[in-house]
Amino acid sequence: GKFTPRIGRMTSVPVLHCYDAHAVGIQVLMQHDLRKSVWVIYSGDTRPSERMVRVLRRCKTDDDYCILIHEATYDESMQQLAVRNKHSTVQEALKVGCDIGSNMAILTHFFSKISTQNYHKQKKI
Repeated sequence: GKFTPRIGRMTSVPVLHCYDAHAVGIQVLMQHDLRKSVWVIYSGDTRPSERMVRVLRRCKTDDDYCILIHEATYDESMQQLAVRNKHSTVQEALKVGCDIGSNMAILTHFFSKISTQNYHKQKKI
């Protein structure tokens, strides 16, 4: 059959990165059963946010499917750099997913200003 999603609720939460940075949660209602939904949560660039977890965990029900798209710029060996640059490590992003109760976590980071060579130089810090 044809999939025609409907947007239920949307919410945004300020996060720690730069001025006016927000995470967003979007509820997609399932056409065959409007009581069930999929939440898509996108963190944007941020440090782990207890406020984001608290707000978005309250939005969804236990029956909802939840997909978290969270930036994970650094691995654990670069924790200090992650804190300094207001980003998350892989482990921090995965913990946010667990705390929200997400069923799936997609870790990513969009950044065009860093070359592979510069990345490896930063990693030595």
